[in-house]
Amino acid sequence: MTPFFAAGQDRLLLLLIRTVALIGALALAGLLPAMPQAHAQDAANWTGVWDTKWRGGGAQIKFEQTGADVKGVYPLYNGRIEAKAEGDKLVGHWFEGDRQGAFTFVQSPDGGSFMGRFDAATAEWWTGVRVSAVEDVRVDQSSPMSTMRSFLQTMNESGADNVPRATGGGMGLAGLAAGLVEVTEADRGGLNMPDYTKLLFTVIDNATFRLWSLPHDIISSDEVTATLPQYGTRVSFAVTFRRKNGDWFIVGPPLGQLQAKLAEFQEARGEAIDMVDDPSRLASPRDTFKVLLSGLTEAGDPAQAALDLRNYSQAVRGDEAFLLERYLKKVIDRIGYVYWQEIPDDPKSNTPFVYFEHPAGNIVIGPVETDPDGTGKRKIWQFTPETLAHIRALYADVEDVPVAPEFAAFASTDPFFIARGLAREISPGLLTRAGPMEHWQWWMLGLAALAGIVFGFIANSLISLFVRRTDSPAFFRIVEWAVRSIVLGVFLLLTLRPLGLPQVVAAPVKAIA
Repeated sequence: MTPFFAAGQDRLLLLLIRTVALIGALALAGLLPAMPQAHAQDAANWTGVWDTKWRGGGAQIKFEQTGADVKGVYPLYNGRIEAKAEGDKLVGHWFEGDRQGAFTFVQSPDGGSFMGRFDAATAEWWTGVRVSAVEDVRVDQSSPMSTMRSFLQTMNESGADNVPRATGGGMGLAGLAAGLVEVTEADRGGLNMPDYTKLLFTVIDNATFRLWSLPHDIISSDEVTATLPQYGTRVSFAVTFRRKNGDWFIVGPPLGQLQAKLAEFQEARGEAIDMVDDPSRLASPRDTFKVLLSGLTEAGDPAQAALDLRNYSQAVRGDEAFLLERYLKKVIDRIGYVYWQEIPDDPKSNTPFVYFEHPAGNIVIGPVETDPDGTGKRKIWQFTPETLAHIRALYADVEDVPVAPEFAAFASTDPFFIARGLAREISPGLLTRAGPMEHWQWWMLGLAALAGIVFGFIANSLISLFVRRTDSPAFFRIVEWAVRSIVLGVFLLLTLRPLGLPQVVAAPVKAIA
């Protein structure tokens, strides 16, 4: 075949390919109008919990769908939704007491979010994301104490103080908290419910009180008042609870009173902005708890920030801090949920705060003078050296106590506690102490050293396959011992954190490694 005909054949083949592609595209385009109609016959699934937001607010909505009928509820404003699912759209009405309006939501292709509008006159937006139900936050309104407990936990978990907690939930949890507050629109003074609820929380957050001190026994009247004092000052906040249809609510004061009380709290502390708002400064015991439990810190390891590690050498401080932090968390998880508002937040105090007392050891936070950046000494609060020295023994004594229900879903997967749990299943006697460590730690350290030696000889055998010993036998012997030492050192280093070795053993082992 001549080059001319070959080139013509190639051009003809290319023309045929382009023609077939064009016909296919036109056919597909002709089918496209029918595809959405087929999709529209199947309504999207709206059942579940959605964390939703709108301009200046939001709420967690629980939808239940039966066929095309969808109903939803959200605690904020005692809201409810009645709608119809039409393909990927949800069209219906929202109701909040005497107020109501129409809306349209459109679900994303993956079913994980939606975007919509309500109040067509002003084109207000409303968005949402599908989330798992927050089962750890249980709303209980059986008494003033339980209502306050529910209010604080939902607001603390929502991150209202800019401190992340494990549960998360954001606007949805803030909406649950708002449902516990009874306040008239006039008393809100123009603030929407989420903003008013956050202001109320900020005022309460400036107080320090025990939940147990709030009314919780048999209460004859339908309205009671409790006094919430600020730690270290004479300022307090009187909060009123009202019973309605068997449930207790926090009565929201007028906006002006709340703003005045917040200013009074801040003035009593001598700070324009309460130092508790910056937990990374560790300016109070409450800050230290926030840093430990949330990992909030500007730089470095939050464990080292919250712990007084003066008695630990620099060589093992990082590993020790990592493990001590987890020992503390595991003990605290068994004590119960930590409400920030029960922990002192006075930066001027010098009195150590005893959080927990036990024969095996106490959990205490104390003031420490420090100069981390060389700009001058300042006082911070850290878990005391005595607390850290006894935390292993304390955990051993309380290990069998179940964790608080709020933490059951966040079980730790730390290698050390997994290894310790396996040792306990094999034989509880392995957890008994032999000097500074438990028996299973001695056994595992010995096995790690033995494995390092064995794998060192295996590595030598592999090297000998590629290197001729007769070339330089003296040099080869040096290489052999170097390889054995390196492999043994690596095995020892890898076991430091999973074994949780105490400083007296970890320091020499790390130096040898």
